[in-house]
Amino acid sequence: MKIWRKVFFVPATFAALIRFLMFKIITPPKRPDYSQDRIIEVRPDEVVLRLTSATTRPGIYELNFPGGMALVGEVAEIYDNMVCRRLIDVPFGKLKIGSADFGRVYGGNPKTRLGLEYSNVSLKVGVDDIPAWVIPAGENPARSDSWAILVHGWGQERAYCLQYVPLLVALGINCLVLSYHNDEGAPSSPDGKYRLGLTEWQEVEAATDYAVVNGAKNIVLYGFSMGGEIVMQAAIRSELKSMISAIILDGPVLDWGRTLIYQGNKYHLPRFVSLLTMKMLEVTKGISFKDLNLVDNDIAIDCPILILHARDDEVVPFGASQLFAEKYTNATLCNFKEGGHMLLINSNRERYESELREFLQKNLSIGPADVLAD
Repeated sequence: MKIWRKVFFVPATFAALIRFLMFKIITPPKRPDYSQDRIIEVRPDEVVLRLTSATTRPGIYELNFPGGMALVGEVAEIYDNMVCRRLIDVPFGKLKIGSADFGRVYGGNPKTRLGLEYSNVSLKVGVDDIPAWVIPAGENPARSDSWAILVHGWGQERAYCLQYVPLLVALGINCLVLSYHNDEGAPSSPDGKYRLGLTEWQEVEAATDYAVVNGAKNIVLYGFSMGGEIVMQAAIRSELKSMISAIILDGPVLDWGRTLIYQGNKYHLPRFVSLLTMKMLEVTKGISFKDLNLVDNDIAIDCPILILHARDDEVVPFGASQLFAEKYTNATLCNFKEGGHMLLINSNRERYESELREFLQKNLSIGPADVLAD
């Protein structure tokens, strides 16, 4: 009897696991999620956090907590499973012991976070109005006909993209920071689930149309993580793809199949669990992982592509970006030894901005006099 229980228990366990993974992949997470990290002690010029692979990374990061946000700097000390970091500023809220989320970006707008003027706009996608921010290049009219459309990743919000805006507007590039279905403040999709880029690319097309109507002649698509898949799908499918002058991808998902297998390996799951999860998503939700595979498919995108990816990315495999760049001569891979996922600018700001600036100067004909002064 006990043997039969084991026989039925194992398949039932994997079935439950596959169902859990299916819905986790396509369900927008709770945002913000303060259960990720913990503030252990607050000092006048320092904050002590629980030791994790994230909280020990070099660089400057945001530390979000209920009701506020702090800006923390380099690691000062590591001891007893704790890390002490320099406390730079607490723009709002009262920093105290308790739950927090390190390294994420939540809330705010271009004015409150960057001091930049902006407009709220609505983009029509089907019957829905999608909110977006338009941030003009300001006093630098060097390339006022150039626009960047920024698209955040899985589980983030458009505020994440704001940290990349100052360099772009200083180069004379107008920025359109995009939301998509299931974001905070944006309409939900009919079932409230992500389509991993298969439908969200339409938001990018609507943003491209808005930019063209407002005088854009050169459009840069800038995608982060799943946002990379989204902008690439737009570059393949959109009727306005001829307006795209360049694409920038940061830790991009270029093949969801490889990404899910990579994640499964990280948690020591049998390969068949990842494969069956994808099959079930295809059968029950109509998600085509073949169409989401930009590495093995032959795609026709002629514009220059810059990929920025960390070799220690634990979420999206660096290998997929490497294979993509080897396959397409118009793609350049800028690899970083460390930086994790979507945190490159925090720990490698000088090199990151240098690579970005050089790419944009070359492909949008921006002269050295127009660049952001260091």
